[in-house]
Amino acid sequence: YFMWAYDDDLYEATLVERLVERLEANANAILCACDVSIIDDKDQVTRVEKLSSLRGDEAWRRVRRSFFFYPTSSIYLTVLGLFRTAPMHAKGIRPELGCLGFNTSMEVPFLARVSLAGEIISVDEALLLYRSHEDSRYIKELARINNFNELLINMCIRVKLVKCIVLSDISFWERCSLLMAVIDSWLIS
Repeated sequence: YFMWAYDDDLYEATLVERLVERLEANANAILCACDVSIIDDKDQVTRVEKLSSLRGDEAWRRVRRSFFFYPTSSIYLTVLGLFRTAPMHAKGIRPELGCLGFNTSMEVPFLARVSLAGEIISVDEALLLYRSHEDSRYIKELARINNFNELLINMCIRVKLVKCIVLSDISFWERCSLLMAVIDSWLIS
């Protein structure tokens, strides 16, 4: 197993145990995450991001489409979950540098590739406390992105999404569905 860790986030003591339990109960899952409490610089919860679409209530093919929308939703927080390393190694999936060197743009294409290799699921508990405030690493990086770089990053992410769809081993019709998700989200944004 592999888990991303940021130095300014906090984890509940039962996080790894709960994620492993859920992964072990679902052989098709490659990644398990949890709901996320967003905290400020004083460790106060400002909101809770629920990953309820990943509980297994809907068909995976329909849920997988959400990993191909950009701009994305709170599902990008699944990058902080627990990954099964064997299927990722078998498919050659590993994190890449973000577009233009910005780490904030790497999650979406990475998670899209992961979603093509197996199911992404979640537990119904907020076991991760994700720090977000003006001095957090993520917010500081976002502040450095100017309008031109934002345009280039948006294009880069969409190209990476299309590339991973085209190179995938899913059926033709699934590819069409995921390409439409990329196009739809582009037109909406």
